[in-house]
Amino acid sequence: MTDPAPLGQPLLDYAVIAEPFPLYAATEGAPPTTLHIVVSNGGAESVYCREIIFSLPHGDLAQSLVDGDKDGDGSATGWTVEQLDPGTPGLDIALPEGDYEHFRATHQDEKAKVDRSGITITLNGLRISKEPGTARIEIRETATKKLGDWPTSPGYTTCALTKFPAPAPTARDVYDFHAEKPEAASGGDVHLTWRGPSTLDYTISYGSGAKAADGQSDIVRQKDTVSDLKWDGKITRDTTFYLTYTINKATHCLTTTVTVPDPSLAALHVEGDATVDGSATVGSLTAVGAVTAGGALTAKDAVTVTGELTAKGALSAENTVTAAGLLSANGDLTVGYGGTQKLTTSGNSGLDVQGPLTAGGKLTANGGAAVYSEMYLEAPTDILGQRYRRTFDTNQHTYGTALTDGMLTMTVCITDHTGDNDNIGYLARLYCDVGNAEYWVDAPIMAQSGKNGQRHPMSVFVRKGQTISGRVDNVDGDVAMDKVRVELDWFPIGKSLDLQ
Repeated sequence: MTDPAPLGQPLLDYAVIAEPFPLYAATEGAPPTTLHIVVSNGGAESVYCREIIFSLPHGDLAQSLVDGDKDGDGSATGWTVEQLDPGTPGLDIALPEGDYEHFRATHQDEKAKVDRSGITITLNGLRISKEPGTARIEIRETATKKLGDWPTSPGYTTCALTKFPAPAPTARDVYDFHAEKPEAASGGDVHLTWRGPSTLDYTISYGSGAKAADGQSDIVRQKDTVSDLKWDGKITRDTTFYLTYTINKATHCLTTTVTVPDPSLAALHVEGDATVDGSATVGSLTAVGAVTAGGALTAKDAVTVTGELTAKGALSAENTVTAAGLLSANGDLTVGYGGTQKLTTSGNSGLDVQGPLTAGGKLTANGGAAVYSEMYLEAPTDILGQRYRRTFDTNQHTYGTALTDGMLTMTVCITDHTGDNDNIGYLARLYCDVGNAEYWVDAPIMAQSGKNGQRHPMSVFVRKGQTISGRVDNVDGDVAMDKVRVELDWFPIGKSLDLQ
């Protein structure tokens, strides 16, 4: 220690408290300690202070406070706290000789005074020495009661701080057992850490969903340092880890759990319903009851379902689908190959086949069937349905609406059965309106008196839903309309449907 005789008396009071408290001589791997130094003015007058130096005895003796690397730091509100070494230039106060860890606190304003409000200076990251004993912190201050009249030598005092022998560990000394990440992917890494005395043996236990990393032991022994209070491994499914240790012949336990969102399971037994909202991949699946999949269901091997199979999402097959019974769909049924849609059927669009359609038996369409390219018939096929005929002998109009696509043939003939020769040389015209289009054919009388005239036909293709009307009118001369005969033949395509 340095002889403080030449130094003056301090004007301020000092007290020191350790965190954690009480202060114990360090054990192997003990965490750093924090010191709080409380500075106050115990007199009636204001004290101006511009600098305080704290010297902490360093070494491995009982009278030493700190040991190891001098890597502590400090702080105080309104003050600058820094670590010093004896070679620091510009020091106004001489540092004591010997092995110390020095800290200097200075105020930015030398007019700052200490009166009703004290100062708390905190020194962090201090490594306490291992020998129990009492250490004295030396304190040197530059302070005055009269601003501008600074003393020629600093005020000096010491604060004694006792390092007690470390007590025997208790169950509460082991804590903070946790995983670095609470969740890991299947096959991912797990890193466990905890805090506690390094004088104990710790054992990590777990189920079959985890295993230790290469070189990692499940027993962490007391010879290891605090940095070794950890365990590394891998995990495949949700696992609870147990940390056990023995104190005074009593075994204690801490637990932590790591979850796996995509677990790997050796076996799965479900007593009730099992609902999969996402993808499920299985090697072989046998269901004796209902299986409900809210998303994709993929099986690498056979899937046997003796009950109902309900898919709320897409159901796709990359190979042959065989139905021994009825295959029904309440919604769209789509078949694609090579990225191209080949067949789509629904209650809205009927049956839409984009490629070849092969039927081993009778093919019946109760609704519409549309072909957008060539249609080839290699066997006798009844394309046109039954013929429907209508006739009229005057210039009356006839109307109708096509219930399906078809062909309309109309024939007009002027006759002279009476021998009056009143139609010879005259001309009549048969009109046919289909939708917005108008068609006609002329019919002259070419026969002799008492003979039938020639038949003059015309044919028009009609689309489903179009309106049809027919009428006869004069073109040349005054044709006796009662001697005009018109025949209308309707040939629907597909199932026989007469005009409406």
